[in-house]
Amino acid sequence: MKEKNVYRIIVWAGVAGLAVWFFWGKLEAYWIEERIYGMRVFAERDLTEEILEEFQKLPGLCSFEPVWTVTVTVVLDSFSMEGVLEGVEMEKEEFRFSSFSKEVCFGNTLILLVGEEFFDSLADKDGNPPLKSQSDRWRAKFEELEVTVTDESGEERKAKIGGILEEQGNRIFVDCGQMREAFGKKTRVKGGYIQVFGQRNLKKTRKVLEGAGFLAEEDGAVF
Repeated sequence: MKEKNVYRIIVWAGVAGLAVWFFWGKLEAYWIEERIYGMRVFAERDLTEEILEEFQKLPGLCSFEPVWTVTVTVVLDSFSMEGVLEGVEMEKEEFRFSSFSKEVCFGNTLILLVGEEFFDSLADKDGNPPLKSQSDRWRAKFEELEVTVTDESGEERKAKIGGILEEQGNRIFVDCGQMREAFGKKTRVKGGYIQVFGQRNLKKTRKVLEGAGFLAEEDGAVF
């Protein structure tokens, strides 16, 4: 009789376990679809007003924040690098800093935020990168450095480095307000940040964008 009771307990425990597993899976699937996901998109061409209007038709779209860019040459001492200056809303970005200046003052001087690999990406007139010791000196005294930023028309602007960012490679950022004031109509939109409701919509949106020639990078759940 005891063996039958033990057997019955094992069976019911198994059934209960399967039920918990089933409902947990359903609950997890529900929450996956009830969250907002972020994705960064980039294109080789400028995003026109017509293209931006088409973005509004993307499945599950919550918002799209364009990123304003300018192609520039950045000069530091006798070294330089050609790259893209990205305008961002500083108060909205969740940057992680390895170093940050506490005395950043936004004025006529551009304040740049650079990735940790920025200094290593510079090159002299012969194309040679700086020595590691030189890169380390720049990093240690980044607040004292004077940088020149030249746009495609050849106009030069002075800049300072306000911080060094983790996990951003050799990318260069500036406050979008400063960018619009300094570069005006020279700015371009070639990408931005999309928020989409639900993981299924996220996958559909990514498929649509990549099919249209965009590079898409998922940023995980936002809310």
